[in-house]
Amino acid sequence: MPDLPAAEDVWPEAFFSVPRWFSDTRDVRPLAMLSKHEVLMADPNEHRPILVNYDRRTGRHKLLGTIPESAAHYHRIENVTVSDSQIVWIAAVRHPDRTSPELQLWTMPITGGHIRFVALVAPDPDRPGGRDGRMYRLEIAGDQIVWWDDRGGSVYRVPLTGGTPALMGSGHVSTWPWAHNGRNTVTNLVTGEKRSAEKVDGTDPRCGPDWCVSGVARAADQLTEVIVQRRDGSRRSIVPGGFRRNPLFHDRFGFFDPPKVIGEGSSISTARVGTLESGSVIYDRCADRSAALRPKAGKPAEGELTVQVGGSLSDGPLLFWRDDARKQYTVMDLAAIPGQGC
Repeated sequence: MPDLPAAEDVWPEAFFSVPRWFSDTRDVRPLAMLSKHEVLMADPNEHRPILVNYDRRTGRHKLLGTIPESAAHYHRIENVTVSDSQIVWIAAVRHPDRTSPELQLWTMPITGGHIRFVALVAPDPDRPGGRDGRMYRLEIAGDQIVWWDDRGGSVYRVPLTGGTPALMGSGHVSTWPWAHNGRNTVTNLVTGEKRSAEKVDGTDPRCGPDWCVSGVARAADQLTEVIVQRRDGSRRSIVPGGFRRNPLFHDRFGFFDPPKVIGEGSSISTARVGTLESGSVIYDRCADRSAALRPKAGKPAEGELTVQVGGSLSDGPLLFWRDDARKQYTVMDLAAIPGQGC
């Protein structure tokens, strides 16, 4: 990845490590930040996953809860979000009498306690692969859970207390509750307010409430680039990288493919915001700075994606990957990067 510093050198305050297991638990992995120093960890692939709060200041952990025995034949945690009082996750759940899993929403208090089922997540019939919970992003908005396919598509909500999911709208969501239609309009799915993005340069734009990302049409032998600009076309920056057709995360962070010269034969990645390939570019719009994310350890378990994107408590998700040589996970907490609310 040419001429880009390493992310751990640019944002050292955002990096830390967590163990892969504890003496009284099974293998676990990080899923979200519960606070600036507490990490939600879970065993996502067991019959009855456990959820753990790990304090990285003290190195201590405590069990928050275990999936009920009656929940299903297996319960695989695939995506998670956190508020100041609740943890919510999408699980792929398979019952003994069924051959294929269904997606379900579950919740528990952030301090631990009762784990309960909330609602079924019906796959979007217009999106292939809709039974993969990793395809979705979700947030807690007041007393509601909202979720959407991060490739664009339908957006749903359901009360935290449970009930029947309700369709709110559709689009590419970057910062809740704003969704972009892939053309020239950004809509607030709660209030109905619409904002124009008609003056955005580049190809196939994806916009948040105030900022847009688009590709740059390039001829052979030219380096791939991405345009980042406000909805009105102002404050335009050209960033070396490959456009993944995702908006800025929380109107701030961009995840791009490594820059390449057109015609070299390498293909553009189709990675979505829920997963990242090794060698990704992270762009911070607040500092107008890019860095390369190159996991060093790199011997991830066979079949696992090198870098995965979890949930968060505040303004950015955590990224994590396995370091098998050190029997731990390396974590990058984007919310720890200075400049929140810029």
